[in-house]
Amino acid sequence: MGREALHFDFDDVDVFIASSQSKQKNRSVWAAYVLRDGQPEIRGAAIEHATVYEALLIGCIMTMRNMPVQESTTVHCSNTGFLRGVNERLQAWIKSNWKTMDPNTGELRPISKYEKHWKEIAHLKEQRTVQFRKADQLVSEIYIDRAKKLANWFLKNTL
Repeated sequence: MGREALHFDFDDVDVFIASSQSKQKNRSVWAAYVLRDGQPEIRGAAIEHATVYEALLIGCIMTMRNMPVQESTTVHCSNTGFLRGVNERLQAWIKSNWKTMDPNTGELRPISKYEKHWKEIAHLKEQRTVQFRKADQLVSEIYIDRAKKLANWFLKNTL
């Protein structure tokens, strides 16, 4: 591949985030490979008794809390469920007072056990210029791979 194929438009801050879970499923980790003005930063943590999805939500929250409000941020992630939630469902949940339609009964019910995390993400999104993207370009996939490797390292070397 030529140099042109590796072109990637970076924002002020680009966050490449991933999560992983132990084989015993008793602990999950999140890791973020953050590029701020082209300079890398590494963040991550292990979480006891959390699902891999919850670790991803918490990782997103912790990373967004540390981003300056005035910087334009793009969060790159390969988890389509998370991206669907943040890009498509979040506004609907806010409008419905954090309820969703139960497909079996047709009644409104709380969105999920992760409601508090989604509320925090909504709050942080209101304060910042942030967008969420699927990691689909070559360079983005390279950085997501780094975040996944970091998550696996945290999993092996923490707690």
